[in-house]
Amino acid sequence: YPSDNAGAKLLAYGAGMIGSANVLSEDRDRYLMTERELKKKWLAVSLIEPIYIDTVVLANFEHRSSSVCKFQLLGSAMYPCKQWALLGEFEANDTRSEQAFVLPQFNFLAKFLKF
Repeated sequence: YPSDNAGAKLLAYGAGMIGSANVLSEDRDRYLMTERELKKKWLAVSLIEPIYIDTVVLANFEHRSSSVCKFQLLGSAMYPCKQWALLGEFEANDTRSEQAFVLPQFNFLAKFLKF
C-alpha cells in the first residue's frame, strides 16, 4: 500500500516534478505538480514489504489540472535495479474520482514500484 502512513517512501523522481512526495499523502489538498510539456514524468516508490499487486488505484481531485492519460507500472524486488519488470500499461480517464486498474498478471512480488 503506497502511502506514507503505511511506511512507503519516495525514492526518486523525474526532474521538474514539484511536490513528488505528495503522491504518498492521503491529504487531497496536497498534490504533485509538473509542467505539461515535461516529457519524462516518473517516480519510484519503496513499499514497507514486498507484496503481490493485483490492482492500482489513481485519483486526481484538483479541478484546474490535467490528469494522467497513459501510464506504465513497473516493479522490482530490489532497488536500484538494472531493469524494471513491466506490470502493466494503462489508460486513465480525465475524471475527478478514483480509478482502479487491474494488472493483467499479479504473480510478481514487488517491493519497489516505478510509475
